[in-house]
Amino acid sequence: MDGVQFPFLKDYSQQAMFYGLFEPEVEMAIRSHLPKNGCFVDVGANVGYFTAIAASVAGSGRKFWAFEPHKGHFERLSLFADLNHGRYTISCMPLAVSDVEGAEAKVLAGAQRLILENRIHNMILEISHPGHHEEPPLLPILRKMGMRVLNLATGLPVIPSLSPSIGNVICTPAGC
Repeated sequence: MDGVQFPFLKDYSQQAMFYGLFEPEVEMAIRSHLPKNGCFVDVGANVGYFTAIAASVAGSGRKFWAFEPHKGHFERLSLFADLNHGRYTISCMPLAVSDVEGAEAKVLAGAQRLILENRIHNMILEISHPGHHEEPPLLPILRKMGMRVLNLATGLPVIPSLSPSIGNVICTPAGC
């Protein structure tokens, strides 16, 4: 990761992170959509893996924000930030942003002005599908904000009736 120190091998998922096997489609999306010198906010950062990838893409001297309410994950996130201090400024906050897991609509409502002002260019989200022939509640909210929603695995627009589960998506301004 271009000099970013990410030293965690505590469990299987962290080992997968270390070897680049953890959610590779998210890693690829960060690498292809985050501009050099870009800004990155990680809501539900866990131990900071996606923040580490963003740091390697955006370059040294950039500032990153990582929110993680779980005490154990936050301790490792803070260690990651400390290890990279001086090259990157990673502000770690032991806070839940509306407890993201299931409260994404509240997070989007809070970010609506930034989205409408085109100050947020890309968002990666995990969207759960409520069931057959039902649209996940986040999709109309995102579309109303002028966002195009693409499946990270396929790069195609999300069509709920054709997809038994949705998973990770990238949201970009519809005009782009």
